[in-house]
Amino acid sequence: MCPVPLERALQGRRQGIAETLPRKAAKAEKPTRRGAAFVMLREGDSALALRKRPPKGLLGGMAEVPGTVWSTDFAEEMALSSAPSRPSGTSIWALPPTPSPTSIWR
Repeated sequence: MCPVPLERALQGRRQGIAETLPRKAAKAEKPTRRGAAFVMLREGDSALALRKRPPKGLLGGMAEVPGTVWSTDFAEEMALSSAPSRPSGTSIWALPPTPSPTSIWR
């Protein structure tokens, strides 16, 4: 069965837009979430501190550096109380459905 109803296809042909049908609806803009990641290296052997993500959800059960919750109202000042040291940069994490700028603390 044709995904475009015949009447609509004929109208599209008459209007010269048949090749562009069917059209996808525009996706809603998703909010940008921000967070902080704490990179901690042990003196001597430079071992990296990691924690295990919750078993379910995006990247469930994988290792990650400790960090804050990602939110739309994140401010670096919020991370200061649990930060191991000082900010050392920013990274854009592109895997989640929305780009998520992350402050990196070392």
